Amino acid sequence: MNIKLSIPFSQAEKIIWNHSASIIAVEGVLELLDSLKCLGIRSAVISNLDFSGYLLEEMLNELFPNNEFEFVIASSDYGIRKPQKLIFEIGIVKSGLAAEDIWYVGDKPAVDGSGSKSAGMIPIIFKSSKNQYNDISKDMIMIDDYKELIDIKI
Repeated sequence: MNIKLSIPFSQAEKIIWNHSASIIAVEGVLELLDSLKCLGIRSAVISNLDFSGYLLEEMLNELFPNNEFEFVIASSDYGIRKPQKLIFEIGIVKSGLAAEDIWYVGDKPAVDGSGSKSAGMIPIIFKSSKNQYNDISKDMIMIDDYKELIDIKI
């Protein structure tokens, strides 16, 4: 279509994000991230997103300035969406850990829970007010508050 922008694509993407998308910190996440850092527990992000991973990482750094995410995977960068096993396997390889040593936390059982479980991770589901939780698999750990993760022993 021969469309040309007068600004770089990354700048245009950020303008679109600022007018159409938003992320907010769910209660307890900041405390959890601080606890993980103090305990030396590594963290990363795998997200289904139409925006680039670079922009997601920038937005996460603004929202959580003290985060220590080792990597951010956006489905848009790979052309693979959760619950497909491959996107979780990419995270496993990037982490250098065995799948069974990774806790994957998400808020959608059918996407986050089933996808991480199929890759061999331990699925943990945060009960968000925006989702339904009727048919939860018994092998998924359910939490109501992110701070609960600090005390879970598996």
